[in-house]
This record gives sequence, structure tokens and C-alpha cells, in this order.
Amino acid sequence: MPGPLNKPLSLTGTCLFALLSIGRCLAADSSFGGSLVATTDYVHRGLSQTGGQAALQGDLHYRAEAGWFAGIWASSLASDDKYLGSVEMNGYAGWGWAPSPDWSTRISYVRYAYPDSTASANYDYGELTGTVTYQDRVFATIGWSPDVVRATRYGLGRRGNGYSYELSARQPIWRWFAVAAGVGYYDLTDVIDDSYSAWNAAFTASFGSVEIDLARFDTDATARDLFGPDRAGDRWALTAIWRF
Repeated sequence: MPGPLNKPLSLTGTCLFALLSIGRCLAADSSFGGSLVATTDYVHRGLSQTGGQAALQGDLHYRAEAGWFAGIWASSLASDDKYLGSVEMNGYAGWGWAPSPDWSTRISYVRYAYPDSTASANYDYGELTGTVTYQDRVFATIGWSPDVVRATRYGLGRRGNGYSYELSARQPIWRWFAVAAGVGYYDLTDVIDDSYSAWNAAFTASFGSVEIDLARFDTDATARDLFGPDRAGDRWALTAIWRF
């Protein structure tokens, strides 16, 4: 899963950046890889995980010839949220395959962990996702978490099922430059009795193993009400990525 497939979906944040960057290399030899990332705002599914502050992120993964992969991803969290703490760590594993030159698919499991959370409630959860990609340009992802929990401005929700639906695209425009955009719908009815939508658009510049993204994020009014202006609503993020 980590390579060019990550580019539009990296805008959703989390280790989806790492997962989707394995994409084009499904038939290649086994290998290790990874990335280092610096961003002015860590935004995951339309919500800032750092309260609008900067974050450093890193990924290390292994991909086997048969399409299996596994890795670990981590991010700093400059947030006062007692449920998140100052570090997010994600372990992930899955399998990707390409049924034709134009189409590729992958299934993955991610475990989200917040090891230094100061809250008495455990905020860790797992998620199973499936992604279908067309020509490394159009990406559709569905996710299901059986044990997600969310805190809003109105308190901590109950642990339950969460669903995510994301569609994004990337279009090269000239040499090193491309544009990308995505929309997502996040069903948290079982957790906080509500759902919300988010979108993003970005301009990207790639120079070998380095990529620079300038992205604009926004959410609907429901997310602004649930999570407040520090986490939801429109915002910009400038991100630098080095892949190895």
C-alpha cells in the first residue's frame, strides 16, 4: 500500500498515507519502505488532531511479493484533548492486489492507539478498510470500526460501530504538479447519535522522493457543532513528505 496511490487519500491523515503509498508496487520484490512527514496541521477526516498546530509523522512498513504488507505509523499530537494525549501510534496490516493494469484493490486493518492519553476512558480502536483504485487516479474507500469511541463538545460518546465512506481523485496537470480532491461521509450514529461530512482539495508538487502538498479542508455544520472551531471547519495545511 505506500507510493503514488497515497497522494489524494493522504489528505485524510492517519496511516492511510502509509497504507496507500504501497500501491503501484504490488508485483515488485519484497521490500522495506517508509516516510517522514512534517505538516502545519494534522487533519484526519476533516478534523484537526492537533488543534491547528504542527505535527511530525513517520512510517515504516514491509511489503511482501505476494501483496501482503504490515507497518507502524506515528504522529505527534499538539492537542489539549485528554483523550488523545501527545502521541498517536497506528499499527496496520493487509493485502493488496491488482486484477488488471487499470484496477487495484486492498484490504487493511489499522489499530489506532493513544499511549499517553490522560483520560480514564480508553480511546484506542481498530478499523477494517477496503479500497478500490482506478488508474492510480480515482480512489473509493469504505471503512468499518466495531469499537470506535468519540468525544465531542458535549461529552464522551459510547463505544460502538463507526462507518466511513470516502471518494477522492488526483489529476496530474504539468510535469511535477497535480491537483487532488476528496469527499467523505462519517456515520457515527451508533457512537454519538450523529454523522458528518468533510471535503478537501489540494495542490501537490512532487520532486523524486519529496512531495509538497498545500491542502484546504472543510466540514459541514454538524461537525462544527459537535467538535468546535478548533477541530472542525475550514482550514489550510502545508505538508512536506519524504519517502524512502
